[in-house]
Amino acid sequence: MSDAAAPPAPVSPKHQKDKKEKKDKREKKVAAGDEAAAAATASTHETSAAVLARLPPVDSTAEENYDANRDAVEMLCRQGMNSICADCNAQGTRWASVNHGVFVCIRCSGVHRSLGAHISKVKSTNLDKWTASEIRVMAMIGNARQQELYEVRLPRGTKKPDPADSDAIVRSYITQKYADKSFSAENLNDQLKRVFKQSGYKLGRKALKDATGDKAASGSAAGASGGLDFGGGKNDKPRKAKQIFGAFGQVTVSAEEHDSLRRAMLATFGISEEEAAA
Repeated sequence: MSDAAAPPAPVSPKHQKDKKEKKDKREKKVAAGDEAAAAATASTHETSAAVLARLPPVDSTAEENYDANRDAVEMLCRQGMNSICADCNAQGTRWASVNHGVFVCIRCSGVHRSLGAHISKVKSTNLDKWTASEIRVMAMIGNARQQELYEVRLPRGTKKPDPADSDAIVRSYITQKYADKSFSAENLNDQLKRVFKQSGYKLGRKALKDATGDKAASGSAAGASGGLDFGGGKNDKPRKAKQIFGAFGQVTVSAEEHDSLRRAMLATFGISEEEAAA
């Protein structure tokens, strides 16, 4: 009896045809997805350029037109890649992390807010006031370009969160992405400083350090940013105390204590920041 392996069973022409058709469908699907992504990116860039062209010059002394600014932000967040959450791919973005230049969904905005304003400055696209400099940051970065800033070193095979993932998974990803900068481009610091300078967007020294991860920024923000004064130095005036009228009359507390007490009160009654603002 021979030990030779039995020859493989012949493949029928029908099986070969079906296999080829499946392969062709997969390739067409990938191509269609690539084309759609390319179109969305191009559309986003076109809208960003149009918005930037409408804004006053960076050195303009004109007063802020908050109504026009809100319209500009709305235009940006509805367009192309900006309408898909930068962190979990959920459809619909009504929130933004201004100092990172990304639009996010309401769930991810809560995670950003929990990181602290020194890490992520969160704003509502339709509830908050926007300055021209903030809009420039959003237009210059946006959800299309953010990938090359904050996700360029995402490990191969790593899957971004999606709307079906748990809050813990989304929180872990956002923390690694923005607080730890685990996936960021190596020249992220320089790119962010360039954007902030060109847009006229100012950050305090600590916020600049946390946003860029640059230790030198805490010592001399102006020198590190090419002469741009980010403020927030030790000689800056402290925030004024706020007046509270309680059961026993007027009480003065620090601004920080007031904000802390306000957050605790809202949490106790289950009221969100946007509901309180409304």
